[in-house]
Amino acid sequence: MISLTLARSMGAVGYGAYSFAMACVGVLSVPALLGFDGLLVREVANQRARERWALLKGLVRRARQLTLLASIGLGLAGAGLAWGLSGQLEQNMLTAFWIGLFALPFVTQTRVIQSAITGLRHIMAAQVPEAIFQPTLFLALIAATALLLGGQVGAQLAVGLYSVSALAAFVLAMVFWRRLRKAKVQPVVPQYATGAWLRGAVPFALTSGLNILGASLGVLMLGPMQGAEATGIFGVANAAAALVALPLVAINTPLGPAVSTVFAEGNKAEIQRLATKAARGALVFCLPLALVYIVFGSWILWVFGEEFQAGYTSLVILSLAQVINAGTGSVGVLLLMTGHERDVAVALAIAVAVNVVVNLVLIPVWGVDGAALGAAVNTLLWNALLAFRVYRKLGIRPTAMG
Repeated sequence: MISLTLARSMGAVGYGAYSFAMACVGVLSVPALLGFDGLLVREVANQRARERWALLKGLVRRARQLTLLASIGLGLAGAGLAWGLSGQLEQNMLTAFWIGLFALPFVTQTRVIQSAITGLRHIMAAQVPEAIFQPTLFLALIAATALLLGGQVGAQLAVGLYSVSALAAFVLAMVFWRRLRKAKVQPVVPQYATGAWLRGAVPFALTSGLNILGASLGVLMLGPMQGAEATGIFGVANAAAALVALPLVAINTPLGPAVSTVFAEGNKAEIQRLATKAARGALVFCLPLALVYIVFGSWILWVFGEEFQAGYTSLVILSLAQVINAGTGSVGVLLLMTGHERDVAVALAIAVAVNVVVNLVLIPVWGVDGAALGAAVNTLLWNALLAFRVYRKLGIRPTAMG
């Protein structure tokens, strides 16, 4: 709904500038998180199970402190780098990026808190601030602004409104954290193991960074190579195809702490059951939407604006890749929650490197469709590599076939 509203209001050029700015902020948020978003889910669940409340409190507090400093530092560095590269980017893309940097600290803090809440097994509450409240508020702000301005919302203004919604989501996440954390956490004096936590977070940081980079490479490389219009067309197709994978994302959220707990108990059969059930559930819900895109995709893109119909082939390519992604199962979660972060990082690094090469070769030739093929190769390759590692490391068959 947000993509539809923005695309129709901005057109391909404006939406391309918005997509580029949001992709850059998304990429920067990963190193700013320092891997604590993944580490918190696992370690908060472990500390909760062992009733180590002082360490739990210290972990969350230290994660918030370090990620805040990192996000501010990276925001300043990103602003300076963009200034130095201003000659390579269209001005509307550059300005939108600068504005988007204001959201970076709020985005990282919200994700840290949500990860802690997830580790406490309050799965639904953890999703509310960023997955439900923020997009709803953002859409309301866009609609209200469009009404006041007669339907025109530029990329820079949209990114500014996104920053406002990110701040509101952070405030809500803090309210949830204070209410949901265990009563035993509040009175204890926090204990810290900062060095151990940082070492443990490194593989998560690498994994998250490579994952978001792989998902954003199409937008990031199309911007300088093909301009804002091509970026906007790809951005709409990519956003639509991402809905195909939404069931897998929803399943992975509660699956993470569940796998961590079962693995600690040594129950391999239960891990296999959870993995098979997750993959089959994701595939059942993903496949119908992909088929809708294949059959009616051109008409659906026409709703965004006639110029976006050029992204139909890209939409089909990206949707089919997401179906295979769902059918392969929660391979990343299985490895991350069982202590095999390095395997995930290596597989993602290989996939991203191949993706860059494919984009460099195909984008000049096929433009938007070349970027879509690069993204599909990235998705398929890392799924294949991780599925193999899951079987080798855990003896688990993670796909929908079980």
